[in-house]
Amino acid sequence: MRVLFLITFSILSFTLPITNYAQCMMAPLSLNKRVVNASTIIQGKVIHISSYISVNNKIFTSNLVQVNAYLKGPSTHKYIIVISEGGIVGDRAEIVHPALELDMSHEIVLLLMGDNTKIDNKFYRLSYPGIPQMETYGCSQGKFTYQDGLYYDLLSESPLSEAGLFKKINRVSGLIAITPEGKRYVPRIHSFPSNSKTKPGIAKIAAISGVSPNPGIAGTINVSDQLTISGSGFGAAPGTVEFSNADDGGATFVPFTNASDIISWADAQIVLKVPQGAGTGTVRVNGTFTSPYTVTYSHVELNNNFAGFASTTRQRAFLVNKDGSGGYALQYNTTFAANTAAVAAFERALQTWRCNTFVNFSISPTTTAISVAANDGTNVVSFDPLLPAGVLGRATSRFGAASNGGCQMQNTVWRTTEIDIQFQDPPSVGFTWNYGPTASIAFGSTYDFESVALHELGHAHGLGHIIASGNVMHYSLFNGADVRVLSASSDIAGGVAKMGYSTVAANYCIQYPAGVVGPMTALTAGSCALPVSLLSFTGKRIEPNHNLLKWVTADESDNSGFELGRSYDGINFSVISYLNAQTGALTQKNYTYHDYTAENKGYTYYKLIQVDIDGHRTSFPILQIEALDITSATINFDPGDKIIYIQFSKPIETDTEWNLYNATGQVVAKEKILKGTSQNLYYAPNLSNGIYTYSILGTSINSRGKMILQQVW
Repeated sequence: MRVLFLITFSILSFTLPITNYAQCMMAPLSLNKRVVNASTIIQGKVIHISSYISVNNKIFTSNLVQVNAYLKGPSTHKYIIVISEGGIVGDRAEIVHPALELDMSHEIVLLLMGDNTKIDNKFYRLSYPGIPQMETYGCSQGKFTYQDGLYYDLLSESPLSEAGLFKKINRVSGLIAITPEGKRYVPRIHSFPSNSKTKPGIAKIAAISGVSPNPGIAGTINVSDQLTISGSGFGAAPGTVEFSNADDGGATFVPFTNASDIISWADAQIVLKVPQGAGTGTVRVNGTFTSPYTVTYSHVELNNNFAGFASTTRQRAFLVNKDGSGGYALQYNTTFAANTAAVAAFERALQTWRCNTFVNFSISPTTTAISVAANDGTNVVSFDPLLPAGVLGRATSRFGAASNGGCQMQNTVWRTTEIDIQFQDPPSVGFTWNYGPTASIAFGSTYDFESVALHELGHAHGLGHIIASGNVMHYSLFNGADVRVLSASSDIAGGVAKMGYSTVAANYCIQYPAGVVGPMTALTAGSCALPVSLLSFTGKRIEPNHNLLKWVTADESDNSGFELGRSYDGINFSVISYLNAQTGALTQKNYTYHDYTAENKGYTYYKLIQVDIDGHRTSFPILQIEALDITSATINFDPGDKIIYIQFSKPIETDTEWNLYNATGQVVAKEKILKGTSQNLYYAPNLSNGIYTYSILGTSINSRGKMILQQVW
């Protein structure tokens, strides 16, 4: 007990508890896969939550879990720190959708990966070196929530009793649950709450006579959105009010976020702010009294005590004119930009928001090598191979606060400072993207890219989840489903409300910080369309000196034409033609260009630049066409013999070099390949499983690509 006292006292002395609710677009992971990939599985309860700043200047949250039992990876540790992404530290905040959500109200089973020394809380590591710091496997799918005698899974498993869940885990792990002291942990017998007279899911006799307004709005600070619950028997002192959890479709309940959310509490009436995590379903008072409640839309909320608040209090964040052109310029990662189908789908989603809520999100004409969601001031859109298992897409929003001592809400104004949006690269994770614009196939493992992009852009807009199947901000998306149209009453209404206070200078009580010009400038119906959406840019060699280029566009607006550049090194381009924009009302337009003067050696590179009527230029991904005499290479891996096979289409004409790179770009293997070689073998017994890229560069060959290494041990 002495150790527990020291840990609890030292942590609580300088931090405040935070509850984060965030869930999003995810592909279900089987329990078998999660158990196999978890190094440690525990049952316990969070007893403290605090946030910190770690690598890439990002914010993470430490969740101190008191361990009751180990279901895998047994240990004597009575406490484990579980790391989740996002949090609030002083005048900085970071919200990630999806991220692991933990609170101190529920017991949990967590499926964890090994001790993480990269993103861990360094202060805790120094103070308590014996306590492991871990992340869950599969983000929020690495958690089962215990409520009303059952454990609830996010996506794949039906509610289970403790004995039932432990039995399923035991079948995969082969281990029984034991306590940190080494004793066998006996699962609790499933029983319903003592104050419940019926089973979960069956209506109870309500002592609530009504809730108002209904429908309501979650996550805001507006007085008009505060919920009044009328009835009897609530008690004179504040108790509990819980709402159907919008992040899991109402399977579990979420409480009001802060004590300050309660405006008033009396035996016959409660007035409170509705938390961001509330969704359509049931509102529950003191665990017994229930009433139906509908949430139309939800705004992302920030909860802390900066600046001048006596306790943790709900605050809101404004969208601002961050880029000097009225809003935020999103920048494509170079790999993402090269996928023209993904770009076209993303821009269809972006234009949907721009032309319905007039949010001022634009696309930067330049690309970036950045692929991860680092706190670097750049709004990056990318494929990120480091996303957690099962996560289809992720939106990370960063916020900054300032205060001057001269206006309401304790003089604090929060603003969105950065937006990053990442997507899974599907070939390595067991599913495929439908980039559209054709409809998805309603079976298999295909997910609609435009639907996921539309959802993540909604989070960037400042919207939380709702429970309304078919709406963009609904908490989940099925494979094969297309949700590409915003709901007027929820998605659009929520976005318009966000724009309502983000575009009015009078709402700001501070001088704008460096890098912020002022409030966001709303787009209009006449300016909301993106200039050109490029659906494809392709080319092929027809004859030794003849290349055929084709590109297809959609939704052209204010387009003057296209400038076409050519290069033989991929760096230095010269303009070879200019094509005027096509006229007519067709949404989709097709362009063709014949280059009859291309050199028949190595590779020819083409750069397509779209030019607006006002002279603004947008560069599209570079196209590469190989000469007819170029040597090609095929790479295969034999996991049994642990050999990488390199097969050339014909013997190479000069000595060349093969390089293999890991996910961070480091060279992990290289070999000189001699002139005249048709096949080369490389023995790879020591390379770890993962995704690699390779290059084979020489006079007669210029081959680059990706390969997946999966050893059989």
